Amino acid sequence: KFFKPKLKDIELIAISLTSEYISIDIKCQLFRMLPIDLKQKIERSVYKRRKRKLFFAIDFIQNKNLTNLMSLKIILLWIVCH
Repeated sequence: KFFKPKLKDIELIAISLTSEYISIDIKCQLFRMLPIDLKQKIERSVYKRRKRKLFFAIDFIQNKNLTNLMSLKIILLWIVCH
């Protein structure tokens, strides 16, 4: 049976990029700061596993410094479809 995650890949990428932008290095600290509605969607261990899976997408976004909204939409669409 396929389990559909509560937290979308796009949300996970946004959390990851935001935590790096505000210089949160310790994941425990990140999960203390997350709003309750996001905390309820994912456990820390699942977050880490899924973040590793999405590493290439996150890295691509970071290295390209995407400011073009259309490019970002295309990348996020690709992430959702894969």
